[in-house]
Amino acid sequence: MLFKAHVDIAKYSGMAIPSIAHTFVELNRVEEIPEVLQKLGGHEEKIHILGEGTNTIWGSSIITRPIIKINIPGFEVIEEKPDAMFVEIGAGENWDKVVEKVVNLGLAGIEALSAIPGTAGATPVQNVGAYGADISQTLHSLRAYDIEEKKMVTISANECNFTYRGSMFKGTAKKRFIITSILLSLSKKPPQIPDYKDTKAFFEREKKANPTLQEIRGAIIEIRKLKLPDPSVIPNCGSFFKNPIVPKMQADELKEKFPSMPHYPDPNGVKISAGWMIEKAGLKGKSFGRIATYPNNALVLTSLHKDAQIDDLLSARDKIVTKVKELFDVNLEMEPEIIS
Repeated sequence: MLFKAHVDIAKYSGMAIPSIAHTFVELNRVEEIPEVLQKLGGHEEKIHILGEGTNTIWGSSIITRPIIKINIPGFEVIEEKPDAMFVEIGAGENWDKVVEKVVNLGLAGIEALSAIPGTAGATPVQNVGAYGADISQTLHSLRAYDIEEKKMVTISANECNFTYRGSMFKGTAKKRFIITSILLSLSKKPPQIPDYKDTKAFFEREKKANPTLQEIRGAIIEIRKLKLPDPSVIPNCGSFFKNPIVPKMQADELKEKFPSMPHYPDPNGVKISAGWMIEKAGLKGKSFGRIATYPNNALVLTSLHKDAQIDDLLSARDKIVTKVKELFDVNLEMEPEIIS
């Protein structure tokens, strides 16, 4: 473990908003967790667990709560079956490098989640997903330190209570667990083209009905490059707003008024496109001072200046939310987490 004081943490946020951490701890091994928590003085409810920070926004210039950066490594085949393989991955592993390794092993299941920034341990927290897939579909279980019970536990995928862009780690069990590894169940069967319009259109153009895993991964990376800026070049947190889920009656009314509105069935109603609504509101590529919506994807907010502050971001967010509410009577909810 490595304790540091007064650390510049702007690089640990997709938006790169300037901030200083009063206490910053780098956690490299599972065995270090009890000692780290003891040294932090029993204020576990105030701790922030950090991966790469791609979905984190610092809410003030100085963060007084202790930040624990998870660096725990690991990539190990735990069990092999005729048609599947179980792979355990350390929480600190870079997620896209994990996807690359899995694809090179000829294992299907997470190829649609290529080029998503962040760490493996962060994927179950918000049920990371893209192009018709999410981590809940391949996660078998995970290992975590239970801060409340002061012991390591195994949590099954069912126990995670996954929802759209959510899990118990963002709800009922928030701040209780430190995820140390995830166990994925991956398939040896031939891959399927992700059930998503962009990927289907890509392979129709390529005239390939049965692409390889490498070809699917390559397609996903290419599609994402067109829609999502590299946060190391243009600060951003990816999709800033969740696609809202509305009651079927409200969706039917909106479809009648806006026939071209993208919409998708959901167990809790109808999911509609937040990006489409923002674009329809005339806000795609719009600048809000130091913050702007990305010209290629209205769902992404980007920082235009290195001196952009949290107030600039919140002001832009509120203007977008207000405009969408006025036009569609739909409330947008932001996806990244603001930490103060």
